[in-house]
Amino acid sequence: MKKVVPLVILVVALSLVAAGCVSVEEHVKVSSDGKIALLKMTINMSKDVYSLALSNTSEGSFCADFRKNLTDYEREHFTCEEKVSGETATIVITGKDIDPSKLTGDTKMKVERQGDYIEFWDYTWYDEGKKEEKNETDWDKEIASLFTIDYYLEMPGEIVDSNAQVVNGNKAEWHWNLYVASKHPIYAKAKVEEKKGLCGPAFLVGLAIVPLLFRRH
Repeated sequence: MKKVVPLVILVVALSLVAAGCVSVEEHVKVSSDGKIALLKMTINMSKDVYSLALSNTSEGSFCADFRKNLTDYEREHFTCEEKVSGETATIVITGKDIDPSKLTGDTKMKVERQGDYIEFWDYTWYDEGKKEEKNETDWDKEIASLFTIDYYLEMPGEIVDSNAQVVNGNKAEWHWNLYVASKHPIYAKAKVEEKKGLCGPAFLVGLAIVPLLFRRH
């Protein structure tokens, strides 16, 4: 999804100090076949931030700019809605049945399956240049702290490794601000049980018994 996240971050960053903060809530569900079964990103901001941000879009709305930069594949799998209610503006981006390898631009997710384990990375908010940056000021940190990210992940099996703040079975949570998120990609590793085929010993025994049952009748 080209330019979507930079648009949200860069445009909003210009107006955060003057108009308030931005919160992002993201829900991601990974399926055992390595696809993103569901992605839902909800961005909430004040009406003032939204108005200032719109002036920097090329199409006059976030969703119009979002759709403009999608590939044909992404258009089939993503939707975008935006609305203003009272003093709050909300943008909702939803994706379903997504192959992460087909995503483009700055929204980058990666899923790998190796044996009984499946690993997930989300680099959407991560900035590799920020990881080693040494010239950061308190001002930079203060600005980034006004942008909060609450991320909820559901894996197809029990999570055995992650940099999440909260892990409970196959679910994990991250509650970061943009400063922290820019330095660490979202990561989780889960154990996925192999589905047993129908041709196991018990199934074969069952097949042998069926004719005997019919003979009795």
